Formats: sequence, C-alpha cells, structure tokens
Amino acid sequence: MADMTKKALHKSTEAQKRAAYVVGHLQGVQKMLNDGRYCIDVIKQLEAVEGSLKKLKQTVLSNHLNNCVVDAIKTGGVKERAKALDELLEVYKSNER
Repeated sequence: MADMTKKALHKSTEAQKRAAYVVGHLQGVQKMLNDGRYCIDVIKQLEAVEGSLKKLKQTVLSNHLNNCVVDAIKTGGVKERAKALDELLEVYKSNER
C-alpha cells in the first residue's frame, strides 16, 4: 500500500496545477507584505490562499480515493484494505481538529 499512496499523488496533473496556484497566491501575499499593502487586502489574499489549499487538499484526497483506495480494495489483502481505511480515518480526524 505504501507504493500505491505515492503513485496517485505524483500522477495527478490537477493537483500539480492547484499547487502552482497556491504558490502564486502565496507569492502575492509576500509581495503585498513587502509593498506595505493595507492589512485587510493582505487578509483577503490570505483567504484566497486558504481556499486554494482547501481545493488542493480535496483534489489530492479525491485522487487518493479513486486510485489508491480503490486499488487496495480490489487487489490488496486484508491488511492493505485495513491500512487504507485507517489512513482515511486519520485524515478525517485531523480535519476535525
């Protein structure tokens, strides 16, 4: 299962595009701070970063579910299936904090 977890993420073109978008937003925040922009404008840009990160995380999770988890269920043994489900529960728990 460890190899399956890495496989899906690295093949996700959509995730790579979204990550680049996040980087662009962060660079925008850095430039705004360097330029001494108004605090509320910076906060709005930070909210855009948060939204972009959320979309990136959703993309990676969707890709994981559709590839790694499906593969573990179809081809993996009992341990692989249990591990895949445990990983999802951990992600869910960390999002509840």
